[in-house]
Amino acid sequence: MFKNLSEKIRFYVCAIIIAADGLILILLLSTIFLGRLVAHPLSWTEIAILVGFLSILHLGLLAVTLFRIAILREEWALTLFGSFGAAYIFWDEIKLLKYLQKKKYKQNIPSETSVIVAFPDYSFLEGWIRAHWSYEEMVALCELIDLKENDVSFYLRASIDDVRGLMVNTSVKRMYFVGHGSRNSFGLSNGLVILYDEFAGDQFVKEYVHQVHCGHGEGESLVDRVVPPENRNGCFFFPEMISNKKIISELKKMSRSQIDAKKKAAH
Repeated sequence: MFKNLSEKIRFYVCAIIIAADGLILILLLSTIFLGRLVAHPLSWTEIAILVGFLSILHLGLLAVTLFRIAILREEWALTLFGSFGAAYIFWDEIKLLKYLQKKKYKQNIPSETSVIVAFPDYSFLEGWIRAHWSYEEMVALCELIDLKENDVSFYLRASIDDVRGLMVNTSVKRMYFVGHGSRNSFGLSNGLVILYDEFAGDQFVKEYVHQVHCGHGEGESLVDRVVPPENRNGCFFFPEMISNKKIISELKKMSRSQIDAKKKAAH
């Protein structure tokens, strides 16, 4: 997981800061909640205990803040709500794993439709606080895939070599890239970026490629590089920055189009 000792130390620093934030927040909320349960007026002793406890909490919060400033420098403010971000990212990952198991999708096996899903690298601060995707987005994507594809595999921890192997594999006809990216790049994880530049040539041709991420920036998209011109309108690609909400909306719109097309074909 860690490339060097520096990354390992940084991982534990981020973990300690975010865990401390969460613990202090829980204790603070617990104190407020318990205070509301007290029906009788507080005695001077109880007030002194409560004030002392709150003072310790605030000193702990100050210590954590000073620690994050000293260690993380300009990134310190990003961790202020790190415990919420970390819990959200972790919970979405757990839900997605259960969902994929329930749907009985293959994983990490080259298939006609292969889905590359970005993953967090917790040796980077962003891995704790910036989600690559949301659970709702993944569900919307799976609903679309179920309408279009049969042979599907998800890659949840893909390496750059995995992507390269899938791109040259002629049995893989359709590719989805889900996470953060630009017109000419895709972030497999925090600090691990693959440039679409390297997929230039007939050996990389695919029927469809779906860049389910932002498409802003310079260069040529993967869709333009490897997908035949007649199929490009059927690919998910937006040449601009796109929000998670917009992605979900567009995926659902594509699903409705598939359903309508099937209904027309049935008649």
